Amino acid sequence: MSALPDCGASWEARLALAFAPVAGRTVIARRAQHGPLTVQKAFYPEGAPAHVYLLHPPGGLVGGDTLDIALDAAPGSHALVTTPASGKVYRSAGPRAHQDLRIAVADEARLEWLPQDTIAFDGSDYAQRTTIELGTTARLVAREMIALGRPAHGDRYGRGRLDQALVIRRDGRTLLEERLRLAAPSQLLTAPWGLGGATVFGTLYACPADGAVLAGVRAVDAGPLRAAATLLDDLLCLRVLGDDATALRDYLARAWAALREAVIGCRPCPPRVWRT
Repeated sequence: MSALPDCGASWEARLALAFAPVAGRTVIARRAQHGPLTVQKAFYPEGAPAHVYLLHPPGGLVGGDTLDIALDAAPGSHALVTTPASGKVYRSAGPRAHQDLRIAVADEARLEWLPQDTIAFDGSDYAQRTTIELGTTARLVAREMIALGRPAHGDRYGRGRLDQALVIRRDGRTLLEERLRLAAPSQLLTAPWGLGGATVFGTLYACPADGAVLAGVRAVDAGPLRAAATLLDDLLCLRVLGDDATALRDYLARAWAALREAVIGCRPCPPRVWRT
């Protein structure tokens, strides 16, 4: 699958969603889209919060493709946004594939950005930029998961480029800004100061968090994965390395469940699509 040919045509897809409270539940108050990126109706398995699934019918990105996603949560709204399956970035014949994600969470709003993992196949070239803007009393949980190839299926990541940039701000003040630039082959893949041979990695962010939330997340059994959590002011960062994408997804789902009530104010209610 990593050898999927680049046909020379690229997709540009844009999706902007604005969430707002209406008649006791959160609705998609505004939607603007272009290209093959969409959502269906919101689901309400826990009452007022909206569960929304982002759909990308092409199933993956090739060189030159662009995804542009904007999520805006108005005061009093609560949305959980996820994807039904792993994203895929295929081999590029030259151009880079891009994803640009912008999240804005207003005061007294709650947003959970919980996509499935992204698989970067051998020879892929992918840039992912995430910008999160929080109001003073906004609540957020967000995660990112990357799988480098699929070694269990014989798809190894031996060459390619991955560029991740993330910034989280509250009231215009930067809480976290980080950058990962990976160009394989590279020592960063195997060295102890890098990925240490891991083929999957992920991060979970939660705000506002405190020492009790940190302790609860640290108590979640990581199994074969390597995990570490820390607090930056009241922003929790949980970082994970491993070799099993299923184990990574399961662990981050359990970590989310452990902190959701304290951070978001709701008991865990996993999206149904996670069980299919």
